[in-house]
Amino acid sequence: MTLLSIISFQFIVLFYNEENVRISYYSFVIALILMPVSRLVLGKASTFLMRIIGSLYLLVIAAFLIRGVTALLSSTDSISFYTPGLYQLISLLSIYLLTNLGNLGFVLLMKEKADHELIRLASYDDLTGTLNRRTFTDKANKYLTDYSKKGQPLSYLLFDIDNFKTINDTYGHHVGDQVLQDLTTRIKLHLGKEDLFVRYGGDEFGILIPGKDETDSNQMAEQIIQTLNGAISRSLPMTYTISLGVLTVFPNQYTQLETLYTTCDEALYNAKSNGRNGVFRGQIDVHNAVS
Repeated sequence: MTLLSIISFQFIVLFYNEENVRISYYSFVIALILMPVSRLVLGKASTFLMRIIGSLYLLVIAAFLIRGVTALLSSTDSISFYTPGLYQLISLLSIYLLTNLGNLGFVLLMKEKADHELIRLASYDDLTGTLNRRTFTDKANKYLTDYSKKGQPLSYLLFDIDNFKTINDTYGHHVGDQVLQDLTTRIKLHLGKEDLFVRYGGDEFGILIPGKDETDSNQMAEQIIQTLNGAISRSLPMTYTISLGVLTVFPNQYTQLETLYTTCDEALYNAKSNGRNGVFRGQIDVHNAVS
């Protein structure tokens, strides 16, 4: 776009070399080149800083458009940068501010991007893109508190890959990593925006599903099992399955995430004892025991 603008400007110089036309053309082109910053203001993922920087640039765009229209309608030399006066002072000051705004805005946005990347690295598992244990625990405990007040259910799923050690021993750990990535990619298709997906370590994963009762969580568990059951991926030399423990609770002020984990862990053990590649539901009674 910049190259085309430069070439077009040469035609103006050659065939219609009027100062007000040149100024008007230049002003409109600068406004068009800056126009993409509107995405900083209107983008759904825009941060508060991005909207501030974008808004300032939109003011600059408006100033250039006004300057372009003024130049186009004027035939005097009072709009030139080279004519001393109020217009020259305002124009040069605006360019100075725009230059500094651009540099400062770039630095601030890069810092914000770096901060977000650091938060992502501290919150997510590098291999699978799922939450790490610490971040999951923080978010899950908040859910337990919130849904205890709402009186609504929470469902918790805990699962691991059947015979994962055999996969690593037979095909190598690089294939094992590919299995973990394939697993999480497929499962994420079934998750909602509010669901929490965590990798505890190795091939053990958990999912906390807010607002889902036994029927809903059973349905999701079966969907996940069916999605992975015998699924063939071009990047994998074999198929794999998972065993899954599931639990639904109406949390209260005494409900602990650790209790949900240990209950689901026992349910997961029962799923494996029943032949693997299946689901077993755990229950918490008043003594926090599994039935």
